[in-house]
Amino acid sequence: MIEQPLVSLIIPTFRRAELLMDRSLPSAMGQTYSNLDIHVVGDGTDQETVDAMATVTDPRVRFTNITHQHYPEQNSFFAWCVSGTDAINYGLDTALGTWVST
Repeated sequence: MIEQPLVSLIIPTFRRAELLMDRSLPSAMGQTYSNLDIHVVGDGTDQETVDAMATVTDPRVRFTNITHQHYPEQNSFFAWCVSGTDAINYGLDTALGTWVST
C-alpha cells in the first residue's frame, strides 16, 4: 500500500472562536483524507479563541498564537488585501506536510 503524503491545512484566525469551533475545525477534521496536519494560527487572537483551542484533543491539530500585526484601517480595501497574511505566512513557514492548503 502506498503511504499517503502528509497535507498541512493552515487556518488563520482572529477573534472568531465560535466560527472556528463550529465550522472551520469540524470541516477540516471531517475530511475523508486522514493524513493531516491542521495548524490553526492565531493573529494575536483573543483569550476566548485560545481557551477554545485548548479543548481540542485531536493529535492532527496544533495551535500557535503569534503577535498581532498592524494592518491598514479596518474596512478599507487595503485591509482586505493584507489582513491575516502574517498568520498565513507563519503557517506556511511551519507546515509539516508535503502539500499545503489554506
